Order: sequence, then C-alpha cells, then structure tokens
Amino acid sequence: MLQTARWLAQFHARHERREDEPTLAFLKRYDAAYYRGWARRTFEFARPLQSRFPWLPQLAACGDEWFAPLLRAAPTVIHGEFDAKTVLVRDQKLFLLDWESAAIGPGEIDLAMLTDGAGWPAKLVRRCEDRYQRARWPGGAPDGFKRTLAAARIYVQFRWLGDRPEKTLREKTFWRYDRLRAAVKKLGLI
Repeated sequence: MLQTARWLAQFHARHERREDEPTLAFLKRYDAAYYRGWARRTFEFARPLQSRFPWLPQLAACGDEWFAPLLRAAPTVIHGEFDAKTVLVRDQKLFLLDWESAAIGPGEIDLAMLTDGAGWPAKLVRRCEDRYQRARWPGGAPDGFKRTLAAARIYVQFRWLGDRPEKTLREKTFWRYDRLRAAVKKLGLI
C-alpha cells in the first residue's frame, strides 16, 4: 500500500502540468456538473433511507459547498477508480489496470479511492496519506490538502452510492454512509 501511494503521488506530480495538452483532450474533466450529478443521484436514491440517516437532507442543503475544495485543487491525470483491485504487484513492480475511468481531476480522489474501504486500518491509511504527500510535494503539501482529501472522500462515497439505486439501498453498503458522514463532518458541513 505504501509503495502504491508513493507511485500514485509521483504519477500525479508528473502529470499535473499536462491537463491542457491536446493529447489528453479525450479525458473526462471533473467539474462542478460532474460532482453535482453524483450527489444528486445519491440523495435521490437514498430518499427511502432518510429516517435511518437523518443528516442526509442537511448535507443536501449544503449544495455545492462540499466539492469546492476539489475545484480549487491542482488538476492532474487521475485513474478515477484507483483501488487495491486495480493494482498488481510482481517482483516489486506495480502494474495498474482498468484505466477506462481515467480523467483530469484532483489527485486526492485517487488517494481517497485507494484508502477507502471498511478493512483498512486507520494507521495504514494515515501512513499512505503521509507517503503520498511527501512523494508528491517534497517541499510540503499545499495548505488545502486535508480539506481537498476530505472532499475527495465525500466524492468517493457519492460515486459508489450514486451509481445505481440497488447499491444505494443495499444493507451491506451502509458503511459508506458512515464514511460519508465522517468526511462531511471534517469539512464542517453538518
């Protein structure tokens, strides 16, 4: 995981200044409409769960505030669905799979995806975040890094909860609501 976080940071640093190159024009760009769509679908699909998660309408009332840090972050080339299942390791070399969701967006989204999931120990997640920061910004992470990462964690939950209604309403994915609420609290939105 730590080696993967370092690789990811180096990849993002290398591609940070390339977002306007014509050769990358085919990549989707994460913008306000993109983020807003995932949140809107999640709130729509989750309507039957509002008694279980009564804070959802309060979050919905925040509008676009949750993704503002993502729009301010430096864009780079991102994988888009960067989780442990997309990384193969052989002889200490990393091989990345499934690039069909590649896009231009904040690198913190890939880091949030990598460290998302119910099984990752908090200490390992913190170490990955630290390794990522040191590798991407050797002189120190930008001031807004923690806010951007919290917003990326919100996006990750909206991305999976807003995918299809059956995923949103499935009991085994309810842990995502806990993660969503924790990230929203970090940004002080509820």
